[in-house]
Amino acid sequence: LVADCEALRRELGVEQWACVLGGSWGVALALAYAQEHPSSVGAMVLRGVCAMRPQEIDWLFSSRGGAAALNPNGWKT
Repeated sequence: LVADCEALRRELGVEQWACVLGGSWGVALALAYAQEHPSSVGAMVLRGVCAMRPQEIDWLFSSRGGAAALNPNGWKT
């Protein structure tokens, strides 16, 4: 996907993205793109940061995670 974003930038003739925006999983993509092509990114806005680390996945989806603690009724089977 990083290569696709770069190919799109080149195809459009954009010298540098003024701002790369990423939300949730898009944060991981935005960061990967910026690491690979730092001169192609003017600024970044990252919202709802989720880098998909094991502890974040556990927090979101595990019955013993933080999301379950915030809404225990949502985790009842």
